[in-house]
Amino acid sequence: MESFRIGDFSPPSFEMETPSLDLDKQRSAGDVFGEMVQAILDQTNEAQLDADKKAELYAKGEVGIVETVLAVNKADISLRMMLEVRNRALEAYRELTRAV
Repeated sequence: MESFRIGDFSPPSFEMETPSLDLDKQRSAGDVFGEMVQAILDQTNEAQLDADKKAELYAKGEVGIVETVLAVNKADISLRMMLEVRNRALEAYRELTRAV
């Protein structure tokens, strides 16, 4: 479990492995994009679950307010990023359908 100190908070990192070029099994750009979106969804879900757990532990008096607020803010940033990716993907789709 991550611990945070005041001033150490940074937005969640969504590190993706660069796909290796395998001549036998080349992945399409759609596969890579799908995997990236799935990773963002998974990390957003984990952040939301962690925030819920921290809020519950705070209510029981087992964690401090700073740790709880940081977890909630991390979940909020993750959700905003996921929504922005969704919005951009929808916007790109609409542009493609207009061009056809």
